[in-house]
Amino acid sequence: TVYQEQLMQTSKDMAGFTGGEADTLRKAVAKKIPELMASLKKKFVEGAVQRGVPKETAERIWEGWEEFGRYAFNKSHAAAYAFVAYQTAYLKAHYPKEFMAANLTSVMENSDRVTVLMEECRRMGIRVLPPDVNESDVSFTVVDEGIRFGLGAVKNVGAPAVRAILEARKEGPFRSIYDFCERVDLKALNKRMLESLILAGAMDGLGGHRAQLLKALDVAVARGQTVHQERRRGQISLFGASPPEDKLPRVKPWSKMEALAKEKEVLGFYVSGHPLDPYREELEIFATPWSKLGELPLGSEVRVGGIVTGKKTLKDRSGRPIAFVTLEGLGGTVEVTAFHEAYEKFGELLNDKRAIMVVGRLSGNSKVKADEVFPLEEVRERMVKALCIDLRGASEEDLEALKSELERYSGRCPLILIVRTKRGDVLVRSRSIKVEPSQELLAELRREMGSDAVRLI
Repeated sequence: TVYQEQLMQTSKDMAGFTGGEADTLRKAVAKKIPELMASLKKKFVEGAVQRGVPKETAERIWEGWEEFGRYAFNKSHAAAYAFVAYQTAYLKAHYPKEFMAANLTSVMENSDRVTVLMEECRRMGIRVLPPDVNESDVSFTVVDEGIRFGLGAVKNVGAPAVRAILEARKEGPFRSIYDFCERVDLKALNKRMLESLILAGAMDGLGGHRAQLLKALDVAVARGQTVHQERRRGQISLFGASPPEDKLPRVKPWSKMEALAKEKEVLGFYVSGHPLDPYREELEIFATPWSKLGELPLGSEVRVGGIVTGKKTLKDRSGRPIAFVTLEGLGGTVEVTAFHEAYEKFGELLNDKRAIMVVGRLSGNSKVKADEVFPLEEVRERMVKALCIDLRGASEEDLEALKSELERYSGRCPLILIVRTKRGDVLVRSRSIKVEPSQELLAELRREMGSDAVRLI
């Protein structure tokens, strides 16, 4: 049985149910009403037997209907779902950027869902760009380069502030942080909002780096307030020439990790990069896909990689320490439990901001019980079985250059080559060359051979 209508028709044809009784049966099965199901079962089996159906057959059909109640659909619902599924699949296939921008906007308040959709964009080859005061709207929008974050996603920046930015931008793009503060209504944007825009990368296009922009903010706001006051008094023309641009102060730029941390602070997720980018390939190959954690049976062995973002330590009944760790990966967050044995062995790796791989067992609510923990930088050494290079499109010159390059990265990792012969394509394991599969080697090989021709296995 697939549809509720089939259940209703079968009950009428096989057991003589009236239309009203068949509809009551539909409700009882769909809503799992035990008392009503029991009374209807007796009536169904007796009616079927009276019409020549073996009792065992009637009871077997009824058992199937009880199971059917877990997924019961009527035809109109099924048709509606199918139509919506077709529409969304069509939009995703033919208007991928527009489709994903709309999806991101619909979940803008849910950071976990945004993270998942951003990973899907990356998989689809769509860039998700940080907010930009010169290009962003309130929500996610489609631009030539990909999808642009909306200014409304920046924490502390409310709708009135965004409207003020968009209104001032009608006069043309902002040229600098000083120009921005002179033109945007600073009554709608306080210093905290401006700081959040800088940390989110929304002012990256105004010159300088984020540390410089933050250092220049006080001067820019003071100058902007003066210009606004003079404008209200009619002392300067709205379209008059601006004073010479002040130079940005000389300050040391933030490190990539520091900039990303501040970005996440005001956006709720990483946009311009991710601290796990150096380990992305290892995670995609060796870690359990984030989406599978909720589908696998309890007790399944899983591997999850990410950055420790929180830890709570308690003591078990014997007074021994255990830890509950929040691990943030490329596709979301997961809670890892390290009981005494694991905590005693790997406790030092479970500290804040450590990038780790956890091998363990799946427990309730998609949590992971840790059996082994090791740094992400050790994944290649521990888990990579070989470096595989596709040579089917390579020339003799390419092969000579490749051999020389591989010898410069000599190591312990086996090398497997895909080559084309008269008998077809074959895999060949090199007897003379083993390599160190470093990021530098992979980058060079992919630049020369093509990104699809080189992979770790």
